[in-house]
Amino acid sequence: MSSALATAGVILAAWLSFAAATSLAVTLVWRTRDRWLPGMHPRHRAGVALAAAAAPSVVPTLLVLACLEPGLAGLAGWHRDHCLSHADHLHLCVVHATAALHAPVATILVLAGAAFGAVLGRGIRELVRTRRYVAALRCSAGPALGAGFRIVASAHPFSLATGLVRGEIWVSSALVAALSKEELDVVLMHERAHVERRDPLRRAAAAALSFPLGPRARRSVLSELALASEQACDEAAARSLGARLRVAEAILAAERLAGAAVRSTLAGLPAFGGSAVRRRIASLLEAEPAAPALLAPLRIAFFLAVGALVLVADPLHHATEHWLHLLLGGR
Repeated sequence: MSSALATAGVILAAWLSFAAATSLAVTLVWRTRDRWLPGMHPRHRAGVALAAAAAPSVVPTLLVLACLEPGLAGLAGWHRDHCLSHADHLHLCVVHATAALHAPVATILVLAGAAFGAVLGRGIRELVRTRRYVAALRCSAGPALGAGFRIVASAHPFSLATGLVRGEIWVSSALVAALSKEELDVVLMHERAHVERRDPLRRAAAAALSFPLGPRARRSVLSELALASEQACDEAAARSLGARLRVAEAILAAERLAGAAVRSTLAGLPAFGGSAVRRRIASLLEAEPAAPALLAPLRIAFFLAVGALVLVADPLHHATEHWLHLLLGGR
């Protein structure tokens, strides 16, 4: 059991090292965002913010898997078992376990376990809070209407989109009563764009995966994701209507009705008002920024990155083992 725990501790130490390096890189690049981010289309800005939020968890995981590949490939007989050629330092390998659970490895296990437990607990609390909020909406809502939304009996004017898998749109009876039909149409188009973009899932994933980032950088990344998502949905509504000013007027009307008190109850869900309303209106008063096609280049970049990761797996494995040998004081 101690050998298995020691191996888990070494793998975890590798993950934490990669996570620290990735978080530092994301933070440094993010500090330069004012030079290159504002000119992007909101749809692309949201994608960049989501990538920045996910990278500190996803990149370390991919790098650790790449480090484990040589040992697994040797076990499968694809090439010579490399672990037998270096008995001078610890193994980052699930096949050849690290021999003993020494104090540095045990400390990493305990501290990382506590940290991951705290993060997991916070995530579970947020999920439970959101589910309770949606359940309360469902209890107050009438039947689903043909336009794909449900009206919630409430004295507070609000609208929002929920659902990690199947999207739902909720509009309060107070908002329906206060807005004109034209303004309500804008609200519904905006919320429908959130559902089509799967923004509730994107924002939940970003919040969950960005935990290795420092608090300040994490708040900035998540705030940019929220704003860019709202602006992307504003642009979608404006394209559908062919009237950018009409969308801006609806945002202003909903903001005047809702105010800050109601927004604090939305548990981070995509809602029509409240995310930098002035910047959203200012953006709509200008022409829509260009949105060049990025899907094909991103696919090419992804496959190139995966190929490069496979090619460097063996040297990355050995370099990481030497680093961990120094970090943990050897075996």
